Amino acid sequence: MVSYIDIMKTTLLSISIFILFFLNVSGYAKPIRLEDFNWGMTLLEVEAHAADKNYTLSEKEITGLKPHLEYETHLHGNECVITFFFTPLGQKLYSAKVVWESSAYGSLVKSILMKEYKYPREEMPAANMYIWTRKNTEMELRYGFEETTLTYSNLDLWNEFKDEKDLIEEREKEAGE
Repeated sequence: MVSYIDIMKTTLLSISIFILFFLNVSGYAKPIRLEDFNWGMTLLEVEAHAADKNYTLSEKEITGLKPHLEYETHLHGNECVITFFFTPLGQKLYSAKVVWESSAYGSLVKSILMKEYKYPREEMPAANMYIWTRKNTEMELRYGFEETTLTYSNLDLWNEFKDEKDLIEEREKEAGE
């Protein structure tokens, strides 16, 4: 004979499995990235991929502490500027920033992101700032005043950027002394 406690244990186990499955297939499980640009792509790979997508190159800096590529394109149906940032030594993609010139566009971008990534980790509605974090990647939306800004980052590669930058600055300081 099956007891009430056995039924409750089975029910709780089933609910737990369902919750774990749901979290793994929802927006909470997938890492955050800008379209189909993969974290760690080299500067040359991003440049080729952006050309395939018909992005218009507006600025290219491949040396120094903050190598980057800047493009004019469309994202979420509106004109924007996308800047891809790379680690200075390995030239790996660690961050990307999207800027739309209208602050009014922010609420639309927020609703798109809410559908895809669900609720942000941190919300500051009075400041129109929202941060999503998934699998060591992060996305920050800010809007107000004159523009809407959406910044994507891979936190491991961000740390790699900081380490490489510190190493370069240390070498420059030693060379100057």
